[in-house]
Amino acid sequence: MMNSRPDVLENSTRPRHLWSRQVLSAAVTVLATLAFVSAAFAAPQTAPISEERLFEAVAAGGSLTLPAGSMVLSRPLVITRDFRLSGAGPEDTTIEFTGTGAAVRIESGASVTFDNFRIDASAANEAEGAGADLIQVLDGQLTLERMYLSGAANGAPDELKPYGYGTALLVTGASTATITQSFFQLNELVAVEATGSATVRINRSSFDRNVHGMLAEDDVSLAVADCLIVSTEESAVTARGRANVVMTSTTLRVNGVNSSTGYADFDALRFGDEAKVTLRDNLIEGNPRYALSMFGTAEVTAEANTFRGNGGLDEVADTIRTALLLEDSSRYVGSGDTFVENPGGAIEVIHDSAMLLNAPTITGNGSYASAWIDDSAEVVLIGATVAGNEGGLILTGEATLFLERGSFSTSGRDAVDASGSSHVTAVEATFVGNDGAGIYAYGEATATVLRSTFQSNLAGVVGSETASLEVDGSTFTHNQGAGVLFLDTTTGSVRSSVFQGNGGPAVDVRPAATVALEANEER
Repeated sequence: MMNSRPDVLENSTRPRHLWSRQVLSAAVTVLATLAFVSAAFAAPQTAPISEERLFEAVAAGGSLTLPAGSMVLSRPLVITRDFRLSGAGPEDTTIEFTGTGAAVRIESGASVTFDNFRIDASAANEAEGAGADLIQVLDGQLTLERMYLSGAANGAPDELKPYGYGTALLVTGASTATITQSFFQLNELVAVEATGSATVRINRSSFDRNVHGMLAEDDVSLAVADCLIVSTEESAVTARGRANVVMTSTTLRVNGVNSSTGYADFDALRFGDEAKVTLRDNLIEGNPRYALSMFGTAEVTAEANTFRGNGGLDEVADTIRTALLLEDSSRYVGSGDTFVENPGGAIEVIHDSAMLLNAPTITGNGSYASAWIDDSAEVVLIGATVAGNEGGLILTGEATLFLERGSFSTSGRDAVDASGSSHVTAVEATFVGNDGAGIYAYGEATATVLRSTFQSNLAGVVGSETASLEVDGSTFTHNQGAGVLFLDTTTGSVRSSVFQGNGGPAVDVRPAATVALEANEER
């Protein structure tokens, strides 16, 4: 299912994959969803403020209020003292940066507040200069309230900016930034880039059509709450290094798509290395590649997230993208997550990665596999509701799948399909209404079934080739064929189980199979 993964924020030219799905029409205009609250902190000024007056105010420290209108900033504004700069509203007051490097640099531990105005570097972009960031917090504390940051211009990398320029807000070192009710739009590298040991908190803000949304690496702490991230051309959020990210009540839509070409080559969320991420109450929908991909030893703790309409068939790469992808030795622990109507299936867990989902809902997903588990990966589903998917849970290689309680049904396929030398365990689980078997094990796969129920399936449990089946204390009722079927040279046992109303034998053992039967009851 998966091919090599693209790196993020490369400077080289990257191929893009065509995406032609109806979900692209669901892209929203953020300006219509974010209500800016314009507030002036001083009486409106009738005369414009010159660039020289702004520099004088910054040098003196204190505060300054800009009137409605635009002013040109031709060189970086370096702030080394505590300062507050206010405007008449983010749609009314604009600082137009025409220089290179950065419009604003905060240094020397200064505490700075910006509110109610816009910083835009579109003019720097048009000049095709060396590129421009909007705000760099190199050493200090920054508060942004009701700000509009746009047009950061892409430029070549240097020692400070190894990925290049074009960042709306860079927070580095031990600096901190708090962002509230602000808007990031059309920035050519990253909307928010955090490195070093920086701390960044973003609340009730929107991100629209930036090349990259948020990048957190090194030892960064990033908290995102009640935000909207749409139409990012690369990933909406990337975390790597030892970054710690908490994201709550945030919506991510149609990310990873080049708006001008319709090609997609990036996942909405991309977490790797030793990053630790908490996801809670987020809506992640309509992203054409993986909604979330993980690599390295990254860890995600998740609760009550919804993954809807993500992934699908990439016709150019000839591969299928699920909603979630776990690679390497990454770990995902979720509770109450919902995976619904993802055309490429819900999850793909490969290599040595592991996933535990408590009380997940996995319904209406497409593809031949609602879950693909391969290599030595491990997946645990507790109390799952798996229903109405095009494909079942498929495991191969040396993968393991553990099912405790929960209900499992699919259309046209087996609920669980185990091959290779994989192993599936079902404890107190219910398999009902499957057009295939409840569990089908073949190759050298093994299946252990304890106190589980198989009702109205094509067959209950099936083994073929050299598979091994161990069934104990389970119930098989009204299956079209056999309750348990041993084909070829399979081995195993069926003990203390009840069979009623099945269309075939209770336990069908073919001549070459070796099976132990004990204390079973056929009614």
